[in-house]
Amino acid sequence: FALFRLHGYSLSQDWLLLEFIGWDSSCGQPEAPVPADLVVSTPQLVTTTPITAYKPVDFRVTVSNVGDVAVNSQFFVDVFIDPTVVYSTSIPIAQSDGYVALSSLAAGASQVVTITAASGFTNQPPTHLVYAMADSLAQISEGVETNNIAAPLAVSNVTPISPTLAL
Repeated sequence: FALFRLHGYSLSQDWLLLEFIGWDSSCGQPEAPVPADLVVSTPQLVTTTPITAYKPVDFRVTVSNVGDVAVNSQFFVDVFIDPTVVYSTSIPIAQSDGYVALSSLAAGASQVVTITAASGFTNQPPTHLVYAMADSLAQISEGVETNNIAAPLAVSNVTPISPTLAL
């Protein structure tokens, strides 16, 4: 069932002009299930301080499926350190600094994962922004795609090092 607002009609020409208001479940019919919807938390720094530039660093994120439909196929969760661009639904995958693959996630379930950024932080900028993104390859059909990227974690006080050349 649905609710509509009547804006116009013509009996002689057999037409109605209706505005869709929303779905109605007042008669007891079941509501349509909410599609899978993956959400990821802001990354948490797991590596203990002091943090040294160019050394591997670990982050923990929680991935949740807040939809009513299970995700029954593999998807990836990535971390991005200082990406050059962050869109509303994606970050360019080439800028990923580490990832984990999840084989599935039940409806209403959450899973905590640890992701290693093997190259770590660079010497600059003085404050780094770390983003996490669920379904970074856009493999899962979701009801909402704009909530796959978490608010960034700001990390400062990274000890810079002088790069050395291997001879």
